[in-house]
Amino acid sequence: DILAALADYGDAEAALRLEIARQYPDLDFGPSFSWDQGAHKWGLILGLPLALLNRNQGAIAQALAKRTEAAARFRVVQDKAFAEFEQARAGYAGAVNQFTTADSLLNANDARVGMVARRVRPGVAGGSGRIDSEIARNASALARLDALVKAQSAFGQLEAAVGTQLDPLEGSNQ
Repeated sequence: DILAALADYGDAEAALRLEIARQYPDLDFGPSFSWDQGAHKWGLILGLPLALLNRNQGAIAQALAKRTEAAARFRVVQDKAFAEFEQARAGYAGAVNQFTTADSLLNANDARVGMVARRVRPGVAGGSGRIDSEIARNASALARLDALVKAQSAFGQLEAAVGTQLDPLEGSNQ
């Protein structure tokens, strides 16, 4: 969208330059030849446009207005693109933070499951603590998976806003 708006502005700029160049009259010089009573006569012809005093001001004003309009459209498209990018970037950053938190929670629940499993011996009462810790671990695994899906979706929106395919690992250190 930005490139199309920029091309429209370039066209309007070129049209304005052409109209400015047309404000100066084209003088045409050329030879003339005539036959007058058996004599060959050579001369010089000077051609001037009729609207010499107009200086093309109407066409220049119209081209200037079109260029101003194209510049305004370009700014609107550019601002919209920047806003879409910022929204997508913020959404992706939030989704990555949510995934990081869910991953940490899953790691903590994995450790808790291991600790409870070591404390509870088979055939001894207290197995409900082990079941509770496994339920919490599974819930955190689902939350991590959900956060991963949201992060991937947000990354897709970021790619759409940028308009090109991105490498998800490229900016991971930043």
